[in-house]
Amino acid sequence: MWSRLYNYLKGFFYNDSNVFSPLEFQYMRHQLLIMHSLGSWAEKRYSNGFFAGLKYNLLLIIVSIVVNSLAFVYIWQNRHKTTFFDMGHHILCILLTSWVFQRLILTRTHKYQEMMRDYLFEFHLFYYKDQSQYSAKIFALIH
Repeated sequence: MWSRLYNYLKGFFYNDSNVFSPLEFQYMRHQLLIMHSLGSWAEKRYSNGFFAGLKYNLLLIIVSIVVNSLAFVYIWQNRHKTTFFDMGHHILCILLTSWVFQRLILTRTHKYQEMMRDYLFEFHLFYYKDQSQYSAKIFALIH
């Protein structure tokens, strides 16, 4: 019973039988929405007007720089009053914010744009489904 319900819902929500590009798959649309909200979609190449991605990415970069700067100022001003545990927490937060900053900068590089293009338009399983019976079977299993 549960498998029939699952298959029905999967067919209803994820009916990808008539797609002509990997960008038309439902899971890629979900991925696009998530990556847009994080400012990580390769906006220069695959803009669809849904978000102003480059401006949003730039805003997130500026916010990341401001947050890290303010965190450094806070740590410096309160270095004598802060406990060891709290200082470790603050430093960990700064490191994680720096990691977010690095990820935001990465999406603006030409190499990242090329990697996304290669994945979406050359290496995706969608382009190999007609090469052999096994790849068609795997494609049908996944999609």
